[in-house]
Amino acid sequence: MVTYASGAVTHHVHDDLMGVWPGTAVTGFYPPGTDEDGPNAIYAAGYNTNTAVPMAAQGALTTAYNTAAGRAATHLVAGDLSQAKVPGYPTGTLPPGVYKSTSTLGIIAGNLTLDGKHNPRSVFIFQVGSSFTTTFNGGASGNVILENGASACNIYWQIGSSATLGGETFYGDIFAYSSVTLNATAFTGRALAGGSSLGTGAVSIPVASGSLITNPGGK
Repeated sequence: MVTYASGAVTHHVHDDLMGVWPGTAVTGFYPPGTDEDGPNAIYAAGYNTNTAVPMAAQGALTTAYNTAAGRAATHLVAGDLSQAKVPGYPTGTLPPGVYKSTSTLGIIAGNLTLDGKHNPRSVFIFQVGSSFTTTFNGGASGNVILENGASACNIYWQIGSSATLGGETFYGDIFAYSSVTLNATAFTGRALAGGSSLGTGAVSIPVASGSLITNPGGK
């Protein structure tokens, strides 16, 4: 099920859209996948064929990807974010900032907690040089946890290659150079792969038991 949070509306359109460009195929919907606004919210062959919408989204993705990648890092990170340490915070808990990894990054041995410091507009940007992976172990690992006002709409994951989300819950907007695989049971954010000057790839949702994907809205 693809849906949207309260207030996730752009120009009177609910932000639960799916689409592909320059390709045409979206598979696995109706059935088994569904969208809260129905088949017309899917921009692909056999659904809504207005190509201007996914074309604009592709251009916006390139801008967002390059903007996130160009931000100056406030912290360097590597390996497993659940083991990352910032002075004054417990291991695996990060304050707002720009976190840069020159190679692969993941959430593996534990969970990652993002502390909004009681500011709903606090911003988290993760710059991942290569692939990004989260690993599921029930509630014990692979999850993103928000506290103290951190909001999914202000969390950005700029991925240098592909993202594979194996945890149970994930928050944030993913800008992937190539592909995104959503194995998370609950994903709150936006998943975008490829772009006019990026690579090409798919957003896949292979969860056999189902996945709830919610656009968080925000400003």
